[in-house]
Amino acid sequence: MSSSSRSRRWSPPAGSSAIALVLLAGCAWFTGSSDDTAPEQRPDREPPPDRPEDTGSEDGIEHVIELRAGLLNVNDIFEETGNTLYTCESSEGTNGQFALQVGAEIVGEPTYIADLVRVEFSSDLSEWVGSAGGEGDVYWTEQDCLESGTYCEEVVIGEGTSGYFEIAGGQIAIQNVWCRYHGGRDYSYTMVAHGVDMNPWPYEVFTTTGTLTISCKAMPCCPDADYQAVWGNHTVEPWDCD
Repeated sequence: MSSSSRSRRWSPPAGSSAIALVLLAGCAWFTGSSDDTAPEQRPDREPPPDRPEDTGSEDGIEHVIELRAGLLNVNDIFEETGNTLYTCESSEGTNGQFALQVGAEIVGEPTYIADLVRVEFSSDLSEWVGSAGGEGDVYWTEQDCLESGTYCEEVVIGEGTSGYFEIAGGQIAIQNVWCRYHGGRDYSYTMVAHGVDMNPWPYEVFTTTGTLTISCKAMPCCPDADYQAVWGNHTVEPWDCD
């Protein structure tokens, strides 16, 4: 991109001024290294809108955003992991989440005020939540949800906005993502993210669009193991039942 390129103008979504807090909930965190197997893809949701591959700030300095899979620990250190989550069949009845975090880092010399940066995340995969009588179930497709006779709502996995905040060794934006056990199928989805500078008006998208593939692989569970209550176990491949 030439130094004369200008930033893309952007209109903020509702609530974009709030800084997304990273809440470490009691989910299981299971990841491993990715492999060359192509998981199942589900074409029932259009990919997120395309963003320009190269954008820049007003003074021509480019800002690249990079996405990494991992976990922000209690010491404010983002521990990188593999981008594969292993799901367990015993969670199918509760549609339990096997969770992970995606961290976004803006590289290059900063020409922005970090407190006025928001990072928007989205993905190309949705879940369908059906609710009736105060209870809710998660379905793989909209059709599955509609056939249950409940009110159905689409939830885009990993969609949200984060502030750009300080951690040990730098700054980061974070979004929670997850996999579920869906009938033993393997699948994957692509996370995307870009940075928004809220200092000028209108607000500006001032980074490239970062992407990261999250792979979800189904495996049998070990007996008497509560995987939903285990923290920080990122590298089990396959489950170690010993």
